[in-house]
Amino acid sequence: MIEINLLPPKIKKAKKMQLFYVFGILAAGAVIAVLAGMVIAQNNRVKETERKIKTIEAESAALQDKIAEVKKFNALEDALKKKRQIVESLLIDQSAWIKLLDMLAEKIYPDMWLLEVSHEKAKEEGAQVKVAGYAASRAVLADFVRRLEEDESVSSIGITKIEMTDKYGAGWVGFEFNFTYSVRPLKKQG
Repeated sequence: MIEINLLPPKIKKAKKMQLFYVFGILAAGAVIAVLAGMVIAQNNRVKETERKIKTIEAESAALQDKIAEVKKFNALEDALKKKRQIVESLLIDQSAWIKLLDMLAEKIYPDMWLLEVSHEKAKEEGAQVKVAGYAASRAVLADFVRRLEEDESVSSIGITKIEMTDKYGAGWVGFEFNFTYSVRPLKKQG
């Protein structure tokens, strides 16, 4: 089939321009429609996110009382732990003298006696204890000190005075020494 176009060239050109404008407007409309759809979708996402944020904020506000109660409970628990540690420490310190005197009673020989057992000062390692008394001989005193050194709660024995005296009869040895006594003994390195 043969087509013959009898329209003048200006009209042909004008028709082509019309088609070009129509397609351009349709393309621009499509782009605008797609962009508008994207904006609407994004707005819907923003609104959904804002709704979720409001829901979370409402839940958070409702839980603030419970959070405050938990913090209060934790503070009370910490205070109770500190008080328990203080009481345990006091009980250990309270029983220290009983343990010390029991330990000395086990170690002392029948031919010696103690005149003084006193607490001089406390250190991190333990209490500084001063012991003074009399022994029948230097050998008895040496055995007593050796037995004390074997005890794991005793450390840093320092003899400050040894003297012969006739105060209680011939040949008695007066002595005085210090040592560190720990209620919680460290294992001695051997």
